[in-house]
Amino acid sequence: MSRRQYFQIVFLLLLCVCTIQSLDRRFTAIRFPPMEGLMPQADPLLNVKTKIGCAMFCVQDETCACISYNKFDSFCMLVPEPATNFEKSTNISIMPHLYHFNVHEVRIDTKEILTQGYRWHEAHQTALRFHYSRPKNNTESIQLCQQEGGDLVTLQTESKLNTIVRILNSNTKLASAGKHFYYNPTTDTGLPSPPMCSVLTKSGTFEEVTCDTTIPYICER
Repeated sequence: MSRRQYFQIVFLLLLCVCTIQSLDRRFTAIRFPPMEGLMPQADPLLNVKTKIGCAMFCVQDETCACISYNKFDSFCMLVPEPATNFEKSTNISIMPHLYHFNVHEVRIDTKEILTQGYRWHEAHQTALRFHYSRPKNNTESIQLCQQEGGDLVTLQTESKLNTIVRILNSNTKLASAGKHFYYNPTTDTGLPSPPMCSVLTKSGTFEEVTCDTTIPYICER
């Protein structure tokens, strides 16, 4: 984490609205001021009475990075990408007073605040994020994972592979996001070379696609 990122987190913590305990996980919902009046791509949930309730739905969804909440209509939306001031506005006149909160998991053991959208997996000592809403090619997926402070996920153990396959099939958004996901191969033996890339399927097998194919991808840090 850079000094700039650290001080951004410290500043945002001053705007923290709630800390949520869910089983063995702890989450902090942080309001992102530049997102006032903006509406990113989202999945609506009706009749969610509180922003904490809205955040709890996000906590339980491996693909959620942000919530948008309207307290006047008890309207909650789960957003797969973090709130930024670069998102386009849509239908704001229909639903004003939307408030946007990036949801960060806080590791219980180290108190580390993870990048929004990442979920900590204690058994594998890694945090995972599943990118599905904005598919990228292989080079772009590597670059974007690195921008988040991580890399494409490695699959060194069968246990870790099984965990990821379970999530890919149990989360309805990921299950309908397509068959292939970019990952980070850990060995060159028997793997394709550009212009072909090895990709993970939701059944836990590996196939080849051209490296310029735009598909979902999985990051870890």
